[in-house]
Amino acid sequence: MKERAERNNTFFYIKIPPLPLCISYKGGKEKNIEDVHNLNILLPTQEYHNQTWTWLDLLMALKREYKQALLSQAIKEKLKFKLPVGKAEGPTGKESQADEDADKAKLLFGAKAPNIASNIEKPKKVLFGKPPKN
Repeated sequence: MKERAERNNTFFYIKIPPLPLCISYKGGKEKNIEDVHNLNILLPTQEYHNQTWTWLDLLMALKREYKQALLSQAIKEKLKFKLPVGKAEGPTGKESQADEDADKAKLLFGAKAPNIASNIEKPKKVLFGKPPKN
């Protein structure tokens, strides 16, 4: 009993700041739903007050909390929709700005959006030569 009591520690205040992690994992099969590549996860801040634990108990509590955070963020990341290849590059130039404005108008006004979107000037595309000047 005395040996067991000597292993216990009283932790008055433990604070572990948020930890950013980049995780890659490959499952046993060729293609699994559990495969992740360059998954950026932010583990939350952990705080414990007035706990009497062994070092093993502290590490097991941290493991349990971090496992929950890791699973929830990994599931959210897996269920996130992927952008089409053309949209992944980001906006460039007046043409993409006009497309974004048209998309915003469609989201905002619904069925009336084609009338509003047609009022937005889009630059004219020319196959050969210079575009016409206004």
